[in-house]
Amino acid sequence: RDLFVINYNPRDVCGTEIFRQMEAMVPEGRNLMEEMGKIFSADGSMNLDSDFYAPYNWYDLADDVVAIMDLHNIAKASVIGFSTGGVIAQVVMCQLKEDRLNSAVICSSSCEVLPSQAPFENPALQELMAAAAAVSPESSKEERVKGLLPSQMSMWEVAEGDPWQAILTKAIEDDYDKGWMDIYGGMNPFSTLAWASFAKSHEQHISSLEQNKVPCLVVAGRKDPLVPYAQSEMLAAKTG
Repeated sequence: RDLFVINYNPRDVCGTEIFRQMEAMVPEGRNLMEEMGKIFSADGSMNLDSDFYAPYNWYDLADDVVAIMDLHNIAKASVIGFSTGGVIAQVVMCQLKEDRLNSAVICSSSCEVLPSQAPFENPALQELMAAAAAVSPESSKEERVKGLLPSQMSMWEVAEGDPWQAILTKAIEDDYDKGWMDIYGGMNPFSTLAWASFAKSHEQHISSLEQNKVPCLVVAGRKDPLVPYAQSEMLAAKTG
């Protein structure tokens, strides 16, 4: 009774219109793809210590959660985060502490900066990711379903013919109808630069996790194709 849920998406998954608004806020003379080039080399290696510009990072996204709570006069809440949202939930948990959080549920979320080389070692998963990356704003609804559905079914371990296949299909179609499309395809510079900026202070984040006193449940799947189960075990061991 008197409980409610706020379904919150971070800035980089809010759709084409939001992307254009964010692009307008990038300082003149900055090109986000060029900033990405300061991190990633042609041979596939990366340098997180380079001097690159990021419009925001995951600390900023955690501040967004706090702003939403303040906007609605929410004195105390519980937070649930999946994947990138799971890392944002980690940061929220460390920033708000037990004064404003009842509990945290973190799903399929990594502990280390580079949690897995699986996408580079698993040809089948690589193929699914390549198909998803080929989707563009010009892709039709049918092309989006064809490109995105297989990787989502793999991530959620949904078998062909499972009722959840129809649910995932409808979610993709609804995103198309609402215009919620990633205009950058498979390598979104906002998301990648936010992650890279956060990674610079990762050791500080782990130290904050180890001091956590918020009750935290870490949920993981042993067959998660992107975030190894060991990462969840490691995260659970460091959340106080």
